[in-house]
Amino acid sequence: MGVKKDPDSTPAEKLLALYTMLLFCAREFSLSELAGALNCSKQTVCRLLDQLEASRYGKLLRFKRGKEAIYRLARPQRPPQLSLDAEGLYQLALCRNFMLHLLPESMKKNAEAALLQASAYLPEQRDEGKGVFYFFNSAGRSYVKGHIDYTPLWRKQCGL
Repeated sequence: MGVKKDPDSTPAEKLLALYTMLLFCAREFSLSELAGALNCSKQTVCRLLDQLEASRYGKLLRFKRGKEAIYRLARPQRPPQLSLDAEGLYQLALCRNFMLHLLPESMKKNAEAALLQASAYLPEQRDEGKGVFYFFNSAGRSYVKGHIDYTPLWRKQCGL
């Protein structure tokens, strides 16, 4: 048996990462791209793809482009039926606002975009003219007074 490229990851973690890539990325992947992204061999990716296909969590499409094998997960023809209401979305926005100051800038933008996309599925409501985004952005917002730089004190204690 050969040496593992990534000895710290389990097959279940790799299977979940593979499924996530195929489900949420709206593009096709070659076998070598998947092997590189998962940091494993092409044989391991083929074994994971077979497991994914056997689990029936989505229809796996396989085809060839030249000499390269290409894979993608089939998308449903119609959007899923969502049980999304304004109160649930408001609670998600509240949780996002509590954590916003801890997130990097890219995740802040992704969270905002996801909230805006989800709000598009809400039915029209009357909200006294303030708009749904007013409530999403104002609820639970945390404010930080400032940053304390302890470097001078630390240097003084260390004798630097």
